[in-house]
Amino acid sequence: MPYLFVYLLYYVTNWPVNPMGVEASIAYATVSPSHALSLSHSSFIPCLLHVYWVLHTTHVILAGVALWSWWKQCSAAARLRAASVLPCLPASPSPTLPIFQSSNLRPSASPPAPVSQFSNFPFSRFLPVFPWLLLALLFYIPGVYLEWPSDPWMHLGRISEWANNNIVPTHSSWNKSSYFLAYSLVGTPSTNEGYNILRLYCTLVGLLVCWNYYKFGHLLLGSRKAATVFTIIQVLLIGNNVFSFYRYYGISSSVFAQIGALAATQIAYSALQPPKNNLTGNGKSCKAHSRMFFFLASVLCAALIICFNHKQALGFVGLQVLGIVLWRLSQSTRQFKFYFVATMVFLSGIAIVLTFQSPIILTLKSQGWLNSVYGFNLFAINSAAAGRAIEILGILGLLNVIAGITLLFGTPTDKIVGWISLAPILALLTPAFALPIAIAITYRDGVDYVITYHRMLLAIPSGLSLLQLSRHLFSD
Repeated sequence: MPYLFVYLLYYVTNWPVNPMGVEASIAYATVSPSHALSLSHSSFIPCLLHVYWVLHTTHVILAGVALWSWWKQCSAAARLRAASVLPCLPASPSPTLPIFQSSNLRPSASPPAPVSQFSNFPFSRFLPVFPWLLLALLFYIPGVYLEWPSDPWMHLGRISEWANNNIVPTHSSWNKSSYFLAYSLVGTPSTNEGYNILRLYCTLVGLLVCWNYYKFGHLLLGSRKAATVFTIIQVLLIGNNVFSFYRYYGISSSVFAQIGALAATQIAYSALQPPKNNLTGNGKSCKAHSRMFFFLASVLCAALIICFNHKQALGFVGLQVLGIVLWRLSQSTRQFKFYFVATMVFLSGIAIVLTFQSPIILTLKSQGWLNSVYGFNLFAINSAAAGRAIEILGILGLLNVIAGITLLFGTPTDKIVGWISLAPILALLTPAFALPIAIAITYRDGVDYVITYHRMLLAIPSGLSLLQLSRHLFSD
């Protein structure tokens, strides 16, 4: 968030983003003459690039402090275990037993050898790191996907474009802040050395997304091992057709929007959990107000990350939150469930009445994208809508959906996994959600852009339902 806050500050103030020499200052004054005078009186203001470098350095220092503290704790724990092994001295004689009874004669052990800082080090602590090292190799060895023609070249161009910009608003994609983050780390990768730095950046970003998926899996499954397996599965499966999400979008802003979506979903899940405290009176009220404050602040931060990277992730959040709501409704009374279904039917009717004569909707229905009840035509095998859905889901994705249906009849943990896996498909079949989605993705770029509707299926956690079902089938 500090990166984004500083970025937005420089957008509002039109302060320079790059170090400015004499020629750059003249160009800056030409582009933004209203701010040239204020800049001349505020020459102490650093450029945005240097501010980002300060933030990078701060993170590296804090990471070093954290690693050193962890190392000291491990060493202290090793010394404590070694010191706890005391020499075995002869036991004191019992008044009721003969003093020379064999059970009281114990050989004394030699004193323990001095323990160094590295002896008895708990190397088992490194075991959880190995899967992440393997993931890092999985990202680093293939390198950045730059086959021509492909979208990554456009993303690379947006990163390099920052070298020729003096203020934030003049960038062609200024509303996607992560491109400047990449520029501050990579620069303009026009050489082999620059490409290697870009490869390292892509690897670190991939690990960052994996870490958020790991936290997401651990929150839902309650098991670190299961969360690790889920992280590896979604790395292998998530993507579009033959394009891996991580490789194809590794240097784009979509990965940071995905992080924001995962964070927002976890926030919503935690907020919808029943409060676990026994406070009463003022204590309970303060706890509720504090919880609401942190919830709103967290939601705002996640929304800012999404809006200033890729807005389509807002749809991911909506679909995953819908799954959480359906999970909560499955635990409610029948009367409340009836009211919810009736509301969905009513809203679907309103959506159909308001849009059924729209040229966009008429065209989509005539082309087979929408079925007779104005939901996406997912079950017609020969339809374009079903074909696009299969490109995201795949065979394992279809099995994952079937596993999600099965989990709806299991434990509460099974149900939340099942509902989150099924919610995107249910939403695309319901006119109350399908029609607004269809209009939102076509009103600006035309009807042909409806093919991107299948990106909403990326909201399904890849393989999560299959993993949870496998835990039941193969447990003990």
